[in-house]
Amino acid sequence: MGQCGSLDIEDVHASTLHLVNGLSLARHGKGEIFVMGGSHGGFIAAHLISRYPDIYSAAVLRNPVISCGNITGTDIPDWYFAEFGFQDDFPVHSSPAFDLSSMSKSSVTPNFDATPDLTPIIYDKLYEASPSAALLKYLKDRSQRPEHFARLPPVLLLIGAADQRVSPTQGSTFYHLLKGAGEEVEMLIFEGEGHPLEGVEAAKVGWEASRDWLKRFGREKCPEWGRRKF
Repeated sequence: MGQCGSLDIEDVHASTLHLVNGLSLARHGKGEIFVMGGSHGGFIAAHLISRYPDIYSAAVLRNPVISCGNITGTDIPDWYFAEFGFQDDFPVHSSPAFDLSSMSKSSVTPNFDATPDLTPIIYDKLYEASPSAALLKYLKDRSQRPEHFARLPPVLLLIGAADQRVSPTQGSTFYHLLKGAGEEVEMLIFEGEGHPLEGVEAAKVGWEASRDWLKRFGREKCPEWGRRKF
């Protein structure tokens, strides 16, 4: 708790490198390694392609968390407070599990009883841990030294228009950031679908679109694929 946006990202990336360098079950190169994730997994995937675009060749994000400071439109605001280290400062008083007798004072505002609210201090930390911040940093660095930075991996976004857990605007924000930077990105929006994207049509179309997206940027599209031996 409190290491969301750091420990989780590095853990997954270390696992990728172990599969390549330690176990030889994968390999580096264009069209070799992909990343997919939904919700918090989408948060991790968005971070990975923004931090390590030379490792991952394409990504599929399903209702991803992109802007952590944007907690409006979610039915679990306590997730943000807890995952990013503010569970003691911002307990949800209305929760049946919350014991008022053990309520502590907030370290952010020590003379005031803790309430689930978003202050500038909290927002700054949430923003810094966001994939949107990582992406903007990469784009800024690339604009200053374009010869040292690669294009970002192509991204497919699958968004449920009726998602009440992660606001659809989070995914669309990432789409516009990538599109505005001239990156390859597509977004499918499923009307009436919530966070799981589990409706029959959404599940079918989403699976097929993901398959086609990864196949499009897979090794068979690389010029050197015909010379490889399997």
